[in-house]
Amino acid sequence: MNNFDEKDLLTRELRERSADVGGHPIGLDAVRQSARKIQRRRTIVSGAVAAVVATIAVPAGVAVTSAINDPNDPAKTPSIAASPSEQPAPTPRPDGSFPLTLQGLPRGEDPKVSYILPNERMLVTPEGGFDLPEAYSQILPYRDGWLALHGGENGWENVILDADMKVRRTVLGGTTLVPDANGSRVLLGERVTVPGRTVVVDDPTESDFERDPMNWEAPDNSLVVPVGYVDEQTVVFQTEGGEDPFIAMGRPDGSTVPLEGFLSATSASEATGLVTGQISYDPLDGSCYGVMDPVVSTSEMVWQTCDYSLFEFSPDGRYVIAGPTDYDMWGPSGLTILDTETWKPVVEFSPEKDVVGQVAQATWEDADTIAAVLVQNDEMGVVRAELSGRLELTTGTYKASDMTLQMWFAGQPRL
Repeated sequence: MNNFDEKDLLTRELRERSADVGGHPIGLDAVRQSARKIQRRRTIVSGAVAAVVATIAVPAGVAVTSAINDPNDPAKTPSIAASPSEQPAPTPRPDGSFPLTLQGLPRGEDPKVSYILPNERMLVTPEGGFDLPEAYSQILPYRDGWLALHGGENGWENVILDADMKVRRTVLGGTTLVPDANGSRVLLGERVTVPGRTVVVDDPTESDFERDPMNWEAPDNSLVVPVGYVDEQTVVFQTEGGEDPFIAMGRPDGSTVPLEGFLSATSASEATGLVTGQISYDPLDGSCYGVMDPVVSTSEMVWQTCDYSLFEFSPDGRYVIAGPTDYDMWGPSGLTILDTETWKPVVEFSPEKDVVGQVAQATWEDADTIAAVLVQNDEMGVVRAELSGRLELTTGTYKASDMTLQMWFAGQPRL
């Protein structure tokens, strides 16, 4: 089903539900359930559908805000940008790279991934804005509400919220929440009631789940850092704390096997089963990264590089986000997409000379498009990067006052 069909169907559904209740506001649970289903199909509805939603009364708890627009023009309606195929291909520099900048970019459609505005305590999703009790490090749809990660007085906590963003329960957790490819499961850490015991949990995010939660034991008194899924029931995680890093693969039978050779793991691909991570560091020569296929070997790398740092795989596993090997402050000062068959660059973005430009976060909007939180000097905003080298701005820009991040993706841990 194409995007036009999805928009058409959702438009008709919204009108029919509005008529069914005689002009009264749509039920909160129904709105959020539809939103989650749309998100899990990776189909983002905007533009024309947003115009229909704006004509229907929505409860205060689900108020659509102007945060997805330029913050200096709150009444502005998002415009529908031309599709990538209709845009002229940009011209690369002589070295083959493309400018990484916030300045002079065309305005594109709003981001297809959710993000958090901490000063406003606002979660901005493709379906609208939601007020938050806290500026959470992460927040994801979960069961009939939300699952968030918060750093409190007791350390990191998993926070379970209902559909109205009211806190129902908190559990001592790990540093990251990692959803699976279709958003039906989430990998998280828990510190349980037995003193010092730490577990890794593969938890269903849907209320009508068919497969029960799975868990794996982590070293006692450690802090779990989930990495991701290498298949439906096999995961990768690491821990913080202790003298040596513990990086392991959790198998379907509940056992774990160490992944040797990594200093830290950075991502896992559910599509290909590959795992990336840092394999060496030298203060003079810099870092090197490697790629492992743990089904084949839990100690040998299938590829390694000292030219790039390696981050998130694309949903189909064809590409991986990369950048310079060493960086500080906000993040890498460049954005590269590597082909995972040849391990050669498909496209490279880098800032102009004498300009501070860093990628604080980057994630896949779909199989071949990236959303990135880009910091340039004292400003930041979300840009969309395409394999053609095209770059466009998808949000307003925010001042990076006091060296603090003014926005971050809801599905990735805050720096």
